[in-house]
Amino acid sequence: MNLQAIITSVTAILIIHTFCVAASYLVQQLRDVVTAGNYTHFQLTRIGTVILVLHSLKGDADLYASDKTLKPDYELENHELQSVTCGYDSITIPSSFHRPVGISVYGHPFYEISEYLLEIFLVEVEPELDIDYFSPDYAEGFSQGAKSKPSVPLYGEKHEEESLLWTVLVGILKVLFDMLL
Repeated sequence: MNLQAIITSVTAILIIHTFCVAASYLVQQLRDVVTAGNYTHFQLTRIGTVILVLHSLKGDADLYASDKTLKPDYELENHELQSVTCGYDSITIPSSFHRPVGISVYGHPFYEISEYLLEIFLVEVEPELDIDYFSPDYAEGFSQGAKSKPSVPLYGEKHEEESLLWTVLVGILKVLFDMLL
């Protein structure tokens, strides 16, 4: 896989994530801590597509979700969705998941305490699944169509724009770093 293909893939993933967040609104924020090697468990009962965004404010917290168990963990058979990056984790829970959905925040063992902020967004409009997100035509149309604002203002809208730019830069740097090693 060449560098251009990798950058296109990363860009498409970020466009998909941006599309989902732009068509959603913040319904809840949770700020908490989790100790090394332990879990904090939640249950999601809200119907519809939900985006969970986990910001590790201190340490490194990871995110797991399952519609088969209420206490998902890092074992492959005990979760359907996961995000295990350093700092910013995000998963999209589709409306097809059975409710309640089990959500777990895991404190990485490398850090004694991980402090986190969990944001829960409800998607207002389901994204179209037949769009070719890897098409250059779609990317151009997306940037031109981004002028319209959602009917419900997003919490911290300016911060989200800055955060997205930071996420894009960090994602590209991670890909480049992985290729160099």
